[in-house]
Amino acid sequence: ILYFTPGGSPVQAFQITNGPGGPLTPLAQTSNRYVGAHAPSVSANGNTNGILWLLSGNNLEAFDAISLKLLYTSKPMLPALAHFATQTVANGRVYIATQTSLEVYGLFHILSIASGNNQSAPVLTPLPAPLQVVTQNPYTGQPDPGVTVTFSDDEKGGVFSRTTVVTDSNGIASTTYTLPKKVGTYTLTITAPNFGSITATATATPSTPVKMVPHSGQGQTGAAGTVLPNPIQAQAVDAYGNVVPGITVNFAVNKGGFMNPTSVLTDVKGNASSYLQLPTTPGKVTVTASSSGLKNITFGDTAVAGPPGIVTIVSGNNQTVSIGDPLPQPLVVNVTDQYGNVDVGVPVTFTAPSGNFAANPINTDGNGNASVNYTAGTVAGKITITATAGTAYVQFTETVSGGPFADLLAASGNNQTGTVASALPVVLKAKGTDQYGNGVAGISVTFSASSGTFSANPVVSDSNGFACVTYTGGTIAGAVIVTATSGSVSAQFVETFLPGPPAIVQISSGNNQTAPVNSNFAQSLAVQILDQYANLEINYPVTFSAPSGTFSA
Repeated sequence: ILYFTPGGSPVQAFQITNGPGGPLTPLAQTSNRYVGAHAPSVSANGNTNGILWLLSGNNLEAFDAISLKLLYTSKPMLPALAHFATQTVANGRVYIATQTSLEVYGLFHILSIASGNNQSAPVLTPLPAPLQVVTQNPYTGQPDPGVTVTFSDDEKGGVFSRTTVVTDSNGIASTTYTLPKKVGTYTLTITAPNFGSITATATATPSTPVKMVPHSGQGQTGAAGTVLPNPIQAQAVDAYGNVVPGITVNFAVNKGGFMNPTSVLTDVKGNASSYLQLPTTPGKVTVTASSSGLKNITFGDTAVAGPPGIVTIVSGNNQTVSIGDPLPQPLVVNVTDQYGNVDVGVPVTFTAPSGNFAANPINTDGNGNASVNYTAGTVAGKITITATAGTAYVQFTETVSGGPFADLLAASGNNQTGTVASALPVVLKAKGTDQYGNGVAGISVTFSASSGTFSANPVVSDSNGFACVTYTGGTIAGAVIVTATSGSVSAQFVETFLPGPPAIVQISSGNNQTAPVNSNFAQSLAVQILDQYANLEINYPVTFSAPSGTFSA
């Protein structure tokens, strides 16, 4: 590696392999610029621990020889240097000739931990073994007796048996450390003049648990039979408020609830967690957490009725009412959850194909009941009224009676075509209705026509208001008006009857004529076609024949 230290620029390192071979790119360079830099020197332990030394101004700088990361800057600054002075590295020391003195930099004396590092013990108790450090001469490796060593935990609350210790003949300083009352890992700092500082760690663990406290899960409310969203958590603590892991906690619940799990160890935060499935009946629920040697603690939670699961009819079903009138009794339903617990304050929506409700929706009362008055609409017959709460519902069946007879309609069988003296293919239906078009049963309807007969007459309307007859036409072809009458109200059917099959052929003109051979008769030959009732056959084909001669068509 080639090092380049231009004035006012970063120090640069270049990798040289088999000659330059073109422009070089720095392998590394310093993050700062250095003014008045002198020639550098390199020290190393064979091929490792390389250090680049450099004088810049009145400072000695040390860099990692590979990355050029700054490792050391001399403090205080050196006296004024001679021009072109270069540091000399030999036998683990750096020599610098200034204008007035020879400055020598050497290695710190060695301070290291002999034993007692990384121990643990309960809070406010001493570590199992003393903490021992050893001091050594960096060049000879021999112990340094008589060195004053200081121990500190940066005022974290622990106590050293001795904070200042003088090394013995083996260069060892020893002290005992009593941990603070708070759980955690503590850094212990050991210092000595001209030795720098080193650190050790000590871990304070919890003491024996003295009580449990509720940590979370208290005061929750949920639907009966469901699992509460947050776990019930009991926390084990020692006398100093430190959480204690690894303690067995048992959970129990009253009123038919369930805990999962029923027994669990406290975690690293001292918490034992279990989920509560509420009982199927509403009310206050008590969870008890217990652990051997500790006082029990309790948690209070609440089960309430769940969402609507069942809607049942209390009263008001199967009533009869006239159109436009209110039902004699209100419609009353009861709403419960899936376990039969009454749901209070739940909205119930009532729906019907017609009519209206006094209010909608209706909230259930303290007994889970919702009551509403219903006024019938203008549609008569059986109607279904649905009461819905959530996804649950129930249906009432009520009967709406039609109003008094007001009108008569030709409901079906109108505008048919048939053959004289034959029954029409479709029966005639006259419908008696009230003012809203609902069928009225039990009215007498009389059918009449200029000819023909009816299968019955008069006819009483059925439950849907229909009076039905079969009509057989008379012997005269053409349009016939059939009138259905009830009281002063009537309806008309218009039917058409066609002639029956041809039954009579009679000569109209052209009979008994005389004409020369191969010539036309003076008058056309004309015939008339009639059915058996003498109704003319219109557009009926007629075929003429003779022993000789021809016809125009």
